[in-house]
Amino acid sequence: MATSVRKSVSRVDFPEREEIAGEAGAAYLPDKAPESLEDFLKSGVDEAENAQDELEGLRSGREGMRGESAYATPSQLRALCFAPSVKALSAPEIPVPMAGLVVAESLWTLAAPILLGGKVEVGATVASIRRSERGTEVTVRGAVFDDGGLVYAEETLYIAKKLTGEPREWGERLPFGGFDLRRRRGVNSLGRLDVGNRPAVAEREFTVADSRLWARYTGDVNPIHMSSAAARVFGFRRAILHGAAVEAWAMDRLGLDGTARCWGQAKFRAPALLPARLELIDMGRASSDSRASSDSRDFAVLDGKSGRDLVHLSYGGAGLERYSKGGDRPSGRIVLPRQNGRTSSSVLARGMALAAATADPRLAERVKSAEPWREGYRAAMTDLSRVDAPSRGSEAARAGLAWLTKGLHFADGRRIGEARAVEVRGGPWKVSGSREPRRELSLELNGRDYRGRSLLALLDAWHRRGFIRRGAYDALAEVIDDPGILDLEGWTFACLGASAALSPAPSLLAWGADVAAPVRAGQEKNSALIDAAKSGAGTLILPPAPLDVVRAPEAVAGWIAALDGRIAIVDTLYAPGAKFLLAEAGADVVESLVTRARPDTALAWYGSPTDAYVLSEPPKAHFGRGPAASALAAYAKARGLGPSRVDGVYPGYIAVQGPNYAAAKRIGRWRATVEREAGRTVSYNVGPLSTTRSVLVSRPLRAAYGGLRRLGMAPLPAAASAELMAALLAWDLKNPRAAAESDTFLTDKAIDCGLFSCPYEPNGLMAFAVALGADKALKRAWVPKRG
Repeated sequence: MATSVRKSVSRVDFPEREEIAGEAGAAYLPDKAPESLEDFLKSGVDEAENAQDELEGLRSGREGMRGESAYATPSQLRALCFAPSVKALSAPEIPVPMAGLVVAESLWTLAAPILLGGKVEVGATVASIRRSERGTEVTVRGAVFDDGGLVYAEETLYIAKKLTGEPREWGERLPFGGFDLRRRRGVNSLGRLDVGNRPAVAEREFTVADSRLWARYTGDVNPIHMSSAAARVFGFRRAILHGAAVEAWAMDRLGLDGTARCWGQAKFRAPALLPARLELIDMGRASSDSRASSDSRDFAVLDGKSGRDLVHLSYGGAGLERYSKGGDRPSGRIVLPRQNGRTSSSVLARGMALAAATADPRLAERVKSAEPWREGYRAAMTDLSRVDAPSRGSEAARAGLAWLTKGLHFADGRRIGEARAVEVRGGPWKVSGSREPRRELSLELNGRDYRGRSLLALLDAWHRRGFIRRGAYDALAEVIDDPGILDLEGWTFACLGASAALSPAPSLLAWGADVAAPVRAGQEKNSALIDAAKSGAGTLILPPAPLDVVRAPEAVAGWIAALDGRIAIVDTLYAPGAKFLLAEAGADVVESLVTRARPDTALAWYGSPTDAYVLSEPPKAHFGRGPAASALAAYAKARGLGPSRVDGVYPGYIAVQGPNYAAAKRIGRWRATVEREAGRTVSYNVGPLSTTRSVLVSRPLRAAYGGLRRLGMAPLPAAASAELMAALLAWDLKNPRAAAESDTFLTDKAIDCGLFSCPYEPNGLMAFAVALGADKALKRAWVPKRG
């Protein structure tokens, strides 16, 4: 059997049964995968992402990579060989301590599937000990036999930096060291593996808890894996994840489940210091060299934070065929660009800003010189707001969006500008309410219900205080006076972010409208959306499978374009960090594809008061009320707070929100500017500061909002904000010429909570508000179910 294995895989000379007969022992494979292994593989996995993977697989006629298997996986067989390997390494003649041993390289072959629940023979032997510049190299051969002969074999190269006895070399030097993806694929400017712009096929956060799970499964309790304190004794800065655990995760994500013959090799270049975010990168089919098979595929595991290549992998055989077939198909997931191996949202944000600034060389130079971008973006994006203002035309906006179509890619390498709408098969799922449509605008604030005259009086007071702009007051007053504006029959609202706290979906459903929600899988808030439909008067339309604007924007576009009625796409998306930037890029793909297929589509966005805009209306000289206002004036003078206008531009950015937030919001503004100039119906309204869940769970934000409330700039409850913004959306659709005829449509109807009226720039104002509302941070937050 061993001879036939050697010929079929061309990997390494594996032992005959008699070679390890003295070291082998009987072992029983469990009837199913051990719980400890399952716990390790599932720990930290995004269940929503798994559900999305499975549903995408069903839609494409392709099963998920991972499923239940009646066979032992390669990682299980490697673990089975661990105990006899330890026994072999513990022999008196082996001059290395078990504690501190590190796996450097490995080769393995699964010659035939092995059913779980059967009896096998497992053994291991030390094949060689050699000295090298890395330390003492110890090679261990392991093998698994069944009644038919050799079914699994492996060779593992360990490195020991310490010795327990006199060093003695013996055994042949085995052919490790030839496998190196840096030599095969080249290096980047930092000397690391050049992965180009390849996306991660899997990524995951690992902690010491994961390392301990793996130790519980395998029995590998080497101290370097168990705690940072123990790891430092052996020269490591922090605890490191088992190399075999890294490979087990990779094999699991690639579908190497033991059901077919396969083989693999691994080179562990550097340890994964815990905690670590690891990325698995598909490097493509293996190049032809002395060790690579024509049907092999190379992979690399990167440190997600630094982009450093930690592990090089190569797999082949029938066991990888399912992944290879799926991996070669087009993938519509949008991915961040890479810079020297590390995914970089700054490359994306700066690139689009620089493109928009191209017509102004001095501005372009300021964008280029904003280093580091995280600190320099606020000034650069504020300056850009003067150039890309709708009053200046759409040239800058077009240039920025054009750069996105070329600079951002799908996971299969296509530029997002090459996107095409994809048909989603299967009928929609509809949930209809049975109540009469509500034809009245209403707000609940501080335990009081405002509607009709009381609401109009509230809005008038807000306007006089500078809490909302005149345009917002006029539009909302008209909605109160003419409830027919809330009759939106004939429209179908495709809400991107339908479950978000500020989504118009609940209000639209209460008013009797049709709402299509391409929701993601696994979102708890989806149930609240369904409840809103049941208790409303409209119809909620859901896709046959969950959809996501980042993972499948082409499918989202295809589904929306096939809806009945005149479509209005409403973007209320939000996500933390770079995810928000990708979400807005995905939304722009959706909007572009749907408007191409359905030219009468209307588009809507919610702007933020913590953005930068050209504002002609000057701020108030004196702002706020009572002692808090006096304290603010004294604070501003002492700290030298900047003004709220810089050459006519309101510099609204707050540092805590970061550059990704600024860039993400700019994408929608640009699209609104371009589409308005093209004659499309657009709605863009700046929404109020709101007490959403993300705010209420953050102590600094609770403090800031508490301070703003004392200044008379009280953020609104999320439900009240959503109602007001939905009403402005309805008004815009009934009055499309308002935006078409205004060069200041971005801010005409802003509900800015007074930030536009304040004489001080928001970033400095927020620092004062945090101090003013510090007591709010100490109180336990009450988090509402919705939002």
